[in-house]
Amino acid sequence: KVKDILNELTLENSKILADQIVDIGIEDEETLKDIVKEIFDKAIDEPNFGCLYAKLCQYINEELPKKQKWVNIRDTNNNIFRKFLLNLCQEEFENNKDNRWSDNDDNEKPVCEMTDEEKLEYSRKQSKRIKKKRRSLGNIPFIGELYMCQIITQKIIRFCFRTLFHQLQEPDEESVEYLCLLFRTVGNKNLMEWSRDWRRYFVEMAELSKNKALPSRMRFMLMDIIELRKNKWKSKGNGPKTIAEIH
Repeated sequence: KVKDILNELTLENSKILADQIVDIGIEDEETLKDIVKEIFDKAIDEPNFGCLYAKLCQYINEELPKKQKWVNIRDTNNNIFRKFLLNLCQEEFENNKDNRWSDNDDNEKPVCEMTDEEKLEYSRKQSKRIKKKRRSLGNIPFIGELYMCQIITQKIIRFCFRTLFHQLQEPDEESVEYLCLLFRTVGNKNLMEWSRDWRRYFVEMAELSKNKALPSRMRFMLMDIIELRKNKWKSKGNGPKTIAEIH
């Protein structure tokens, strides 16, 4: 039922559908885990709607303890819904970090030299890589949107930035893309916050953007973020629109 509700989610009906989710008979932690997983998977599968799903999570996080008596409401800043959601975000983030190099096999033969069996295995690996990247491309901005909705703390988002910047010691296209996605999502909120780290990050990015040894796409992604910051993070949004805005 949750999947059907999420398929109907729009800006106009988000509160109504959020109430439907909260009012579902959630009798135990396992049922709640399944619901959180449905929302999480949908959110990272549709990154352009990350802000909508983050607001949905914010609402459920606040309302669930009022409707489901078994939920522990003694600590409203770290209730069970939030815990399950952050566990999924962390697991996906750690998977991306741990698998960064493991998927790159320098010993792979050119496809034209592979046997049929090797081509089949290569195709399987490529499909797995694409799926991992797609999930990371959804998870990173969703983490940012959860921070914008105050579900994720500044401590967690700073850890994410530190991790992504550490990867830039040996930069690849994916690590740069993930970093830029996070900046695009939370840059405006952090404009006046933790300025020391902020300035250092942009000094490093400016240096990398001038490194001709890096592929041009990586350098342009970094330059776009630097320019976005100069423009005080004003850009044309790609997020969800109301039905009236579409028509």
